[in-house]
Amino acid sequence: MLKEVKEGIQITLKVTPRSGKNIVVGFEGEYLKVRLKAIPEKGNANLALVELLADFFGVAPSRITLIAGQTSRFKRVIISGSSIEELTARLSHLATE
Repeated sequence: MLKEVKEGIQITLKVTPRSGKNIVVGFEGEYLKVRLKAIPEKGNANLALVELLADFFGVAPSRITLIAGQTSRFKRVIISGSSIEELTARLSHLATE
């Protein structure tokens, strides 16, 4: 989930590519579940993920760094320049599975 680290806020994700639309679904255990239309080739899904998260959290894409899972469905990103309270508020309406 969300964890405060030196560089910003770290989020652990479970990404499903080749979905019908780009959407932040909700929580599945310790993961924030995300669906992407993009296919996982040539970094397309990772780019789509950064764009979706930037839009969802209301931050610039340059503030989001993929730190782990470049070729996996399970990824970790860091969002810099935001507080854990700000990001939690954006997530508060999502369902928990």
